[in-house]
Amino acid sequence: MQLEVEGFAKLDEHVRNVAQELFEGVGYAPCFLRSDNLPRTVGKAISASIGFTCPGGRGSISLLGSPQVVVILRGDADRASPSDVMGEFCNMLMGRFKNRMHGCGVDLSGTLPTVATGDNVELQTTPDTASLWHEVKVPVGSLYIRLEAVLDANFQMRDESLDGEPVTAVEGECFLF
Repeated sequence: MQLEVEGFAKLDEHVRNVAQELFEGVGYAPCFLRSDNLPRTVGKAISASIGFTCPGGRGSISLLGSPQVVVILRGDADRASPSDVMGEFCNMLMGRFKNRMHGCGVDLSGTLPTVATGDNVELQTTPDTASLWHEVKVPVGSLYIRLEAVLDANFQMRDESLDGEPVTAVEGECFLF
């Protein structure tokens, strides 16, 4: 159980960091860890989720926000629908997360994002998974970001790259395999 908790905390730190970089890049505040209360939207909402698997684990990154929040965050992409933008945010977060995990010796396989809309959405967690919510505040509301994961005893992750340099893959750099 301790390995699982430590592994999840490390994964969550990377998710928080890539989300912070992504949304600070469009001019908004960093992600803040939510308390134990679950996010809830009033009115229309968009939820997007993207899954992943890796040796010793599986999980997902989920986003939840109102269309107004997504419109603020999309910036100049004014022709894209809020649902498309939310799906693309999932793709961008997963791409950055996958790069970070590769640098830590974890090979992730991701899925395509799933996007759903609804009214007065409240997301729950499942009892057999670890889950944490983060929040990006914008003038018209909040975007909620969640990592949910199940890790087993086979999960392994390095804190540093093999050459001792800090593990940070920079998006936009070219990696040849």
